[in-house]
Amino acid sequence: MTDGVDEYRGWFVEWIEQWSQIIQGCNWRTFHAINIEFEDDRMMGGVETTWVLLGLGFRVRWNYAETERVRLIKNRVEDIKSGRVG
Repeated sequence: MTDGVDEYRGWFVEWIEQWSQIIQGCNWRTFHAINIEFEDDRMMGGVETTWVLLGLGFRVRWNYAETERVRLIKNRVEDIKSGRVG
């Protein structure tokens, strides 16, 4: 397993598009006319903001630290991938 520091820390952007949920007839529908959120995720070592207007938007996250909880999750994922845990 790599140290993962560079994999976890940094900036991440996710584009949000909610119109296809209506068009495709998903079993759930989420549509935000206006949604603005700010989150301080201390347990996971990051901060993020989400902006959506009329079903289109983005989420920006900055992971500033790899916390003990993050290391625990990464170790569990590695155990599952390697077959040590089923």
